[in-house]
Amino acid sequence: MVKSHYRGLLLGLFCLFLTAPFQASAEPRPIKIAVPHLSQLVQKNADNQWSGPLIDLLNEMSRTSGYQMDVHVVPFKRAVIMTNEGAADFGIFMESPIRNKTALPIHKLGNATFVIISLKDAPITHLSQLKGKTVARILGGTEIKSLAGIEDLTYYPFKSHAEGARLLLARRVDALLTADFRVIDAFDNLNLSPEDIAPPLSVEDRELWLYWSWKSDLDFKHVRRIRHDTPDNLLSKDSLSLLKDYVEQNNNSSD
Repeated sequence: MVKSHYRGLLLGLFCLFLTAPFQASAEPRPIKIAVPHLSQLVQKNADNQWSGPLIDLLNEMSRTSGYQMDVHVVPFKRAVIMTNEGAADFGIFMESPIRNKTALPIHKLGNATFVIISLKDAPITHLSQLKGKTVARILGGTEIKSLAGIEDLTYYPFKSHAEGARLLLARRVDALLTADFRVIDAFDNLNLSPEDIAPPLSVEDRELWLYWSWKSDLDFKHVRRIRHDTPDNLLSKDSLSLLKDYVEQNNNSSD
């Protein structure tokens, strides 16, 4: 009788041991996502809450997957650190070999466009005009293949986009190479104005991806579910390539 009782107890504990990991992973803790503060893609609304296309995407991702999303909108460098250290399960970044070392790209969210920004009185309207020129670009930025064959092109690295805007306005460089939404951020938060610049010259499209941190302890079955249930191309190229519309709206309002 006693032995039977213990056998039943041991069997119960054994079954609990087998099923506990599956029960624990069935409903994960809130999934933490580091979102760089990208102007026009993420902004505060009238209620001082984060909104914008990326926030809409994450809300839709939460709805379709059934998982609670713990969204942290932080400066870009902080988002990289959080993803690299596993303090966030996911980060949202432009696809690049550098980011691939930090995390694994699991879902394409949309496209952005790299552009050449020049001053209005010294416009660069074709890539051939970059021969012999000096172009400012972010330190550690990925290679832009469209510019690889231009002779005597010199890059001037900068550490922050504020510094890049200052270099252009001070005419220490001939042009600025950056993503279109970064230029909008410079309009919103720096001294750069649409009235200062020539029409932006499109250089190359780049993809925006949801990255899974290599150091995240999130079970891959949840990652797979998020990847499978996230709507494709919810952030279309048109919704990310906002620079042209932004400049046109600014010019129309100043007329």
